[in-house]
Amino acid sequence: VVIFAYTQNASFSNFGIINLTLISTGLNVFVGGLVGEFYYNSTMDNVFATGNVTGNISNSNHGVGLLAGSVGGESNITNSYAVGSVSAGDFIGGLVGRTYNTAIINNSYFNGSLNGSWYLGGLASVIEGTIVNNSYSIVNIPITILAPRSGGLIGSVESNSVVDNSYSTGYMYLNESNFVGGLVGVSDGNITNSHSSVNLTADTYSGGLIGENDGIIYNSYSTGNVSTDPANGYCVGGFTGSSTGPINNSY
Repeated sequence: VVIFAYTQNASFSNFGIINLTLISTGLNVFVGGLVGEFYYNSTMDNVFATGNVTGNISNSNHGVGLLAGSVGGESNITNSYAVGSVSAGDFIGGLVGRTYNTAIINNSYFNGSLNGSWYLGGLASVIEGTIVNNSYSIVNIPITILAPRSGGLIGSVESNSVVDNSYSTGYMYLNESNFVGGLVGVSDGNITNSHSSVNLTADTYSGGLIGENDGIIYNSYSTGNVSTDPANGYCVGGFTGSSTGPINNSY
């Protein structure tokens, strides 16, 4: 990491890192422009990072993000943002790599590009036990042959997580990739009052809002263009690619 490998009960506010360049070749580590692991009642308010972060290109990363590698343990990020690019093999998030255990991301955003081969998300790759509120991403994922479980905002939303009043826009070209969504790739959680206008190209089980939904969708919508290779893609939809969970007041 650039500054901190690990924090506990830390408080960061009102500063930023400009034009950072970070390259990590470590395996099974959390990589972030500001902090690797942001844990245990740590808070971040009005903090930003701009620049480029690159993790290991093999699928051996725990989490790679421009601001933080991971967030958890009742920690929260508010009024913060990241602008730039993040590249690695897997678990790639524009703002944070991934989240755990009652984390909160509020009123924050990412604007930039992502590149990798597994679990990509404009805000975070995977969220577990997390609330994301009033946040968004402007995402550019260039032509990538294989990057399943990727989303314009979140790659995977786990069952104990909520995404509310948030959105994604931009474009994602994920050829031969499954479980891809303009907002969320795969969801077992609650998606409410959210939308996507991402223009998406992907394959099986992919959708304009969510690729595969096994959670709850309420009062949400998608307006982006969705396309696929008819020789490879099936279960591809303008809203979801596949859903077993309830969908209400959405389109």
